[in-house]
Amino acid sequence: MNKITDFDKLVSIKTYKKCVDCGITKYSDIALILNTTDSFAKSVFSSHCKKLNLYHLIRLSYELNCNINDFIPSKNDYEKDMGHKTDCNEKELFLMYISKHNKEEE
Repeated sequence: MNKITDFDKLVSIKTYKKCVDCGITKYSDIALILNTTDSFAKSVFSSHCKKLNLYHLIRLSYELNCNINDFIPSKNDYEKDMGHKTDCNEKELFLMYISKHNKEEE
């Protein structure tokens, strides 16, 4: 199974918040949009043991009538939701977490 990074968790947190803002609160309703099972949606948004892929984000952005960038974590998201104080920008943070993840798999 793929390791879930802070980036993945933040994407799922932001995505679920956007769904709630648009009136979609049930995992089963999100699963219908994603064309997945309820258990997958719960695993992504509740226990964070699975992650969304690009297709999921594109599909949700279309259905929620928003920009896919709404799901991508910002520097403030890292500080607020993960407790990481940083001077890095979003791209640097993403690359840092990917690099860390790749080293852990070696």
